[in-house]
Amino acid sequence: MKDRGASPLETRQQQSGRFKLRSGAGVCIDGKLKRSGGRDDGHG
Repeated sequence: MKDRGASPLETRQQQSGRFKLRSGAGVCIDGKLKRSGGRDDGHG
């Protein structure tokens, strides 16, 4: 499923997600990664 539908979207979210994290807009995108660190756990 990820190979077809989420391929273009995930690529943008993963690349732009890191930059958006600083702005706070990509917290939800990389929220799963941040949960592992325990930083922004409540952002979702």
